[in-house]
Amino acid sequence: SLSLPLSANPCAAPAAARSPLPLSPRSPAHRTANPDRPPDDMASGVTVNDEVIKVFNDMKVRKSSSSEEVKKRKKAVLFCLSEDKKKIIVEEGKEILVGDIGESVDDPYASFVKLLPLNDCRYGLYDATYE
Repeated sequence: SLSLPLSANPCAAPAAARSPLPLSPRSPAHRTANPDRPPDDMASGVTVNDEVIKVFNDMKVRKSSSSEEVKKRKKAVLFCLSEDKKKIIVEEGKEILVGDIGESVDDPYASFVKLLPLNDCRYGLYDATYE
């Protein structure tokens, strides 16, 4: 199951569950032809980079994988606005891989929260495991 953490910044806008985009169920942007794909163009004019959509879909769909492929799977990833503030992009180096857990990462959620900047907003996607 995918869920999104709250930003370390209390003023940051909360992210919507299961999507790297803050969407309202009533917004026209929420109603797309393909419900598995976030809308490309938000009402604000901000677009979503194709790499963000690829990361989202890769994390959402669980395929039968070898143990090496599972280790390369993303556990968590951060997205940010591009410098020109026109695109949501994958933030370089701000991810946790499943293979990192137990090696360089003891608590993946705590490590993910530490990746958040203190005074800026981010979109986040976290693959939470629950029973």
